[in-house]
Amino acid sequence: MLITDCKLCNAMRFFALAALLVLGLYVGRTHFAPSAPAAPPQLASGTALPAGAKPTPAVTLKTNSAPSGTNDALQQDWQFVYFGFLSCPDICPGTLYTLAEVAAKLDAENQLSDDTGYLFVSVDPERDQIEQLGQYVNHFDPRFRAATGELDQLSTLARSLGVVYAKVPLGDDYTMDHSSGLFLLSGDGDLRAVFPAPHDASEIVEDYLALRAAS
Repeated sequence: MLITDCKLCNAMRFFALAALLVLGLYVGRTHFAPSAPAAPPQLASGTALPAGAKPTPAVTLKTNSAPSGTNDALQQDWQFVYFGFLSCPDICPGTLYTLAEVAAKLDAENQLSDDTGYLFVSVDPERDQIEQLGQYVNHFDPRFRAATGELDQLSTLARSLGVVYAKVPLGDDYTMDHSSGLFLLSGDGDLRAVFPAPHDASEIVEDYLALRAAS
């Protein structure tokens, strides 16, 4: 009878230790496991991406503030990025005008103006000189920056963001076809939102403030 009682005591101890082990694992996972990243907010006119989901590649671009080339044009403030070309007849100036409205609305609301940038990337480096691009974008807002680069650098950047562009013959000359989406990058160069055309400045500002508040 003593042997049986000892076996029973050992079995009870075993099950008690096992229960404590399971409880400890549960508590550890519940209280100490890293939490999943928060889902990005729903936007009115664009699609948000979670932080780190879509980093941009390291590319070298000429900008009107660094005409000899820089590899950090995309790793500065949060910035809106648009692809186009200097002789674009309507879509490009229309989008830059909308971005100027976005900048003015942020100024009026005194929100995030100091750390929000605007970058126009030319996909026509054969014709578009960086000095001319800088003068062009500054007509819309003196804070706007322009960029272009070697074809391989532009192609790498465009592919990473899903931008499509192509040279199209036009008589003895050519024009450029290109995507009309507007892209929002965070300060570390991650793609955080895409805004398809047509663009509405008020909705973009609303979405931008919501995304920044959630970041």
